[in-house]
Amino acid sequence: MRMMIPPSPPIRRMPSAERRKALLASAIAIFARDGLGYARHAEIAKHAGVALATAFHYFPTRAQMVEDVLAEVGTFFIRDVMQPIHDEQPATPDAILAVLMRFSDTIDSNPGHAQIWLEWSTAVHKDIWPSYLAFHRTMTTGIADIVAAGIATGTIRPGLLPLDVARIVVGMAHPIAHMKFSGSSRGEIENTMSSLIGQYLMPMQ
Repeated sequence: MRMMIPPSPPIRRMPSAERRKALLASAIAIFARDGLGYARHAEIAKHAGVALATAFHYFPTRAQMVEDVLAEVGTFFIRDVMQPIHDEQPATPDAILAVLMRFSDTIDSNPGHAQIWLEWSTAVHKDIWPSYLAFHRTMTTGIADIVAAGIATGTIRPGLLPLDVARIVVGMAHPIAHMKFSGSSRGEIENTMSSLIGQYLMPMQ
């Protein structure tokens, strides 16, 4: 049974940049519903309330549409999930937990982004996988920076390799998504992640 998605408000009279942004939002909604391999221009135009030609104007090919959607999803997770913690919180295990819980919260606030990310992260195809690897490198580099700073200040266990830790932390997004989509509460997810992060990163007493 297909998930029902309410149509977007008509965007015909928007400035070009805003129209593209609105079309991209419709594309994310349709890709989340139908999957990366199935969403089509016609469905996106219908959802956005524009002519099919308008959708092709902004996304000339389906490959371009997929590329733009994945770029937007990747930017969202880097900008809204990892970067604020990287820039604002002290480098501690709690900062790593905060990144993971921000990701968990986006599954409620931006479910389309989360669903597309989940499919993207397992789509080991030559036309999609390189873009995921680029996104993954940016995320792991940001997490590794937090870990390295924590090791330097003594708030994270010495002897750990920051990039290895970062790969494990980013990989923890998958069990979070599985817990969330299977009905686990935020408290249950936080308790699980806090236990794992604490045991792994806290300095030995």
